[in-house]
Order: sequence, then C-alpha cells, then structure tokens
Amino acid sequence: MKIYFPKRELQAVAQRRIVKLFQTAILLKDQFPEYSAQEIALMRRISRRANITIPKDIKRYYCHNCNHLYGSRTRIRLFKGVLVVSCGNCGDRRRFKY
Repeated sequence: MKIYFPKRELQAVAQRRIVKLFQTAILLKDQFPEYSAQEIALMRRISRRANITIPKDIKRYYCHNCNHLYGSRTRIRLFKGVLVVSCGNCGDRRRFKY
C-alpha cells in the first residue's frame, strides 16, 4: 500500500533537505572533496525529483559539470558586465551578469 503526500509537503521537505545537504557539502569541502561532490549530486537529484529549483545563492557556489564546490583553485575574471568563473577541477566556465 502506497502512502501519498501532498505535492507542497514533498517540495517543502525537499527544499529543507537541499539546504542541509549544501551545508554538509561546505563542511566536507576541504578534507573530503569527493564526498562533498556526492552531496551536491544528491542535492541536484532531489531537486529534479521534487520538481523544484535550487535557490540562486546555492547554485552559484558549485560547478554544474563536476559537482565540486568552487574553492581556492577557482579562477574568477571580470569582462564587460560579465563575471566568468572557471572551475579549478574540470575547467568548466560559468558566466553571470553583474
């Protein structure tokens, strides 16, 4: 027998879990970067399954290609109204307007 929950409840639980996983990933970043990347991957999977977007302030802190948090090896450059962030792990680039 399956138990069904209202969609809003599932989304609220998923949102809280995403924030908690991100906090855990930040704590693990320095000592265990591979576990940190696993937490980010799990966070992204939960957001897809619950059909919710990850908050913008969380989205900008990790590489969408390799799931590693940006750190000391990350390269940040400013061009005409665009902030370019290069991942130190895989070299992927993200561009943000400023």
